[in-house]
Amino acid sequence: MNRVELGAGVLLTLVAYFVLETELRTPLHAATLPTRTVVTASQPNTPGAAAPAADAALTERPATATEAALTKRLATAPAALPSERVSFRLASGEAVFAYPPRQAIQGGAPAVVMLHGMCGEPQATCEWWSDAARDGSWLVCPEGNQSCGSARDWSGTPADRAAYLERVLAELARLYPEHFDADARHVLVGFSRGAFVARDVAYASRGRYRALVLMGAAAQLDLAKLKANGITRMVLASGDFDGARRTMQLLAHRANTAQLRARFISFGPIHHALPADLGRHVEGALAWLAEPPSA
Repeated sequence: MNRVELGAGVLLTLVAYFVLETELRTPLHAATLPTRTVVTASQPNTPGAAAPAADAALTERPATATEAALTKRLATAPAALPSERVSFRLASGEAVFAYPPRQAIQGGAPAVVMLHGMCGEPQATCEWWSDAARDGSWLVCPEGNQSCGSARDWSGTPADRAAYLERVLAELARLYPEHFDADARHVLVGFSRGAFVARDVAYASRGRYRALVLMGAAAQLDLAKLKANGITRMVLASGDFDGARRTMQLLAHRANTAQLRARFISFGPIHHALPADLGRHVEGALAWLAEPPSA
């Protein structure tokens, strides 16, 4: 081998070494200056490109304090006041239909709780006149706590029924804490068997309800017990041909004598039923129940 061939061989060896050293060192440089792409829903992969490695350390980054606070606030933000009827179910399965007040009230609105009759349905009982009870209050119409074929009925002791309604109101408060006043004293309304249930709940709920509206029920009332539990006013109502009419008229008279303010309202020439113009009667009754004690 002459000197020219030897020099060429050395030169080729040096070039090969330089190329190999460059290839070996390039990944090391990349490792010391890492770049990271965060894959999000707004950054879809390029069609045909390889899927990103499922390495959480490379594909995700910790949320900033501001992002974490915003996420928490959104997750815990109270629900807005709905404009129409809402429905929900209790943990025990019963459905509740709730009609919100027409306007938001600071501190939340109280409730008018309507109890349907025997083997009835709350939506069918409340839907058609619901607007009449939404002036400054929720209209809350729960299913009875017992089945009656495909409909619902009521069962249990007065304490059982009162506890059931407490669960209804507690769930409404959980869903709409800014718009329902859970601590208010509410109005309790019942038709037929629901009126008997309303009476029993008032007996078992000291200070929870301020007034009763009993419709189509020849119920005997312990007026002293109602007063002791916070009932200050009462409306009794029935159709002219309802068998309960006479008893309810006498109860209204007896209540006034016992200094428990009461009124009797005639539903007109109907039997044991709710009148087509029930909304008008409910509006008048609630307006009177809301008047100051001296009125």
